[in-house]
Amino acid sequence: MRISRRSGAGNVGPTGPVGGNANKANRADNAPPAGPASSGLNVSISPRAAEVQQAQAAMASIPDTRVEVVTALQNEIQSGQYQRDSHVIAKKMVNESLRESLKRRSARS
Repeated sequence: MRISRRSGAGNVGPTGPVGGNANKANRADNAPPAGPASSGLNVSISPRAAEVQQAQAAMASIPDTRVEVVTALQNEIQSGQYQRDSHVIAKKMVNESLRESLKRRSARS
């Protein structure tokens, strides 16, 4: 993202122009019109930033939970049909741990 100051923006503090009269700056009839023209800044977004925004919007539309999978598992548990082989689970856990360890080791070298 690129931000550049347009000419004529001046120094503006939180209550109005720096060194100016704060009461005068806070009055509604002296306030400049709102919008990009009054801010004195020109903001442009790079094509890459636009792609990131699109990707974030797409990710926001995907649910965090797969409802159908959770519902099926809940039904299995409630009916007493949820059976998993503890040896298979342990093997997968060990394999995953080894893969992560190898990744960390290769990243250091």
